[in-house]
Amino acid sequence: MWRLLPPLKIFIIYLIIGGLWIIFSDKITYAIFREPDLYLKVQHLKGFFYILSSGIIFMFIINFYFKRLNEEKEKLESIIKNSPLGIFISEDSQILFLNPALLKILGYSEEV
Repeated sequence: MWRLLPPLKIFIIYLIIGGLWIIFSDKITYAIFREPDLYLKVQHLKGFFYILSSGIIFMFIINFYFKRLNEEKEKLESIIKNSPLGIFISEDSQILFLNPALLKILGYSEEV
């Protein structure tokens, strides 16, 4: 449940900002541009602006979380690599990684 909080918070903020944008920008656009053809063109421009600006915001949010994820991955890799305990990682009965401590325990060098 707690893992869902940051994405849920971002989603709720996006819904609120998006809803407010649609409501108020439509009213302002209609008050300024009464001619149907011009109103339609401004509506299209307004929509493209919203897509562009929300895309840029999402890009920054995703980049922020990817950086944090990479930092945590590097910390975990460092802990595993420098642990005095023998650690291995396997998947489907295939060994994917052995840390230096386990190689030493098994009598192998890190070059193997």
